[in-house]
Amino acid sequence: MENIKKEKSEDNLFESFALKIDRDVSREELLSKFNFIKNSFEFGEIIRAKGIVNTKNGKEQFDYTLSEINMQKIAYRGETVISFIGTNLNKEKIKKFFL
Repeated sequence: MENIKKEKSEDNLFESFALKIDRDVSREELLSKFNFIKNSFEFGEIIRAKGIVNTKNGKEQFDYTLSEINMQKIAYRGETVISFIGTNLNKEKIKKFFL
């Protein structure tokens, strides 16, 4: 599943990109990856991400902003996916980095 949507907001062009992810992901891995991304412009400028991922504790929902990541266990049986929101998103680099 990949989906790119562009929305014009004043002078900024925001995009969203959804990536299906079928492997287990820890909070530490997500935090490490997002900290790396926010200091590198080769992925575009990711200002927010959210999604549902498989963890060793089951499915968890997460919300990421530039300053924090929050995760909570949820009862969910659907697909696991991460949605990225930002500008000039490099979807190929993001896919390779997270998959």
